[in-house]
Amino acid sequence: MTLVIIDMQNAYRASQIAEKTVLSQIQEFKKKKRWIVNVTLGSSKVLPSITKVLKNYSKVIHVKKGYNDGTNWILTALKENKLDASNLQICGVNTNACVIDTVRGLHKTKRVKNLEIAVYGCASFCPSDHLYSLFNMGKLKKVSFV
Repeated sequence: MTLVIIDMQNAYRASQIAEKTVLSQIQEFKKKKRWIVNVTLGSSKVLPSITKVLKNYSKVIHVKKGYNDGTNWILTALKENKLDASNLQICGVNTNACVIDTVRGLHKTKRVKNLEIAVYGCASFCPSDHLYSLFNMGKLKKVSFV
């Protein structure tokens, strides 16, 4: 299992909503010595707390994507590092934009077999957008919730 963190950046207010849970997930993955992919969009900086906890961790890959759906960038990074893409846990923001777009993209690929969505590790500024997006991701066969 690899943790994929999506857009936990200063530019997105929803990052503050998911921050505590994402930090907890990072600590859990670090404790188990699992890989972490930290995905960002644009030039906004990653939240300082996330940067601090990932600093000096040897099993983290930083990925810059060009648009909401980070699928191609994530899969390329995993392949370049000879990592399995079959089991991914997803967290980050915004649930109703980059998270759902990336989950839909990953869901379409044969390399991905299981996508776990961290319900409290994802957020949108509007709670109803968050819930509606979770509902729609739940319709996908490879998706489960943690």
